[in-house]
Amino acid sequence: MAVHRAIQRDYASEFSVTASAPLSGPYNLVQFGDIVTGPGPVNAGATIFVPLLLTSYQKSYGNIYASTSQVYRSPFDVNAETLFPTDTSINDLIAAGRLPADPTFTALFGTGGLLTDSFRAGYMTSTYRTALQTNTLLGWTPTAPLAMCGGQADPTVFFAVNATVAQGDFASRSVTVPAWDLENRASLPAGATGDAIYNGFQAQKAAAGANAQAQYHGTLVPPFCNALARGFFDQVLAATP
Repeated sequence: MAVHRAIQRDYASEFSVTASAPLSGPYNLVQFGDIVTGPGPVNAGATIFVPLLLTSYQKSYGNIYASTSQVYRSPFDVNAETLFPTDTSINDLIAAGRLPADPTFTALFGTGGLLTDSFRAGYMTSTYRTALQTNTLLGWTPTAPLAMCGGQADPTVFFAVNATVAQGDFASRSVTVPAWDLENRASLPAGATGDAIYNGFQAQKAAAGANAQAQYHGTLVPPFCNALARGFFDQVLAATP
């Protein structure tokens, strides 16, 4: 979605967007951050995603912290800025003590957590929150068709606070953007296609059993959202002169 916005805003004379389907991303970064850093819940994968955000914003803006120890607990502060991106496995990073030993990757705060209590306490007036606000993808109006897709039960990127809020934001400017929710049959296309997508996803989720939560965002959702995106693109192309 950020690429779609940037092309439309800054490179329209060079490129044309026919349509985009960014699926289920963290579009509403600031409210998402308010939840994760505030009352919770913490999203699955946060101990990986938050260092990526903190480091990238520090490198971009230079004002997120004066030293890593202002943000990260010891011993994580020592290697925080060189953790990601990496080709070292997450298990090896945990074994080396560079990440909290938490298989859900939600141990941001508290004993053994990644981040300091003082960072959390000062979050609402922090330059980090300002950076999240700057990079939040609300308030723009796509001129080419756009579609989102995900699942309401996604533990990694919360669907309601991201895709649903973005859909409402577009609608406030009279732009209709689908936000297909694989958990909500009514949000999917009518007829056999929607039935197949909904029933197929539910079957795959049931087959994953106890692993469904861990596989939800990266494994279970994408094939069905990709199928919906392909159908969306086909419709757009069929209607394009």
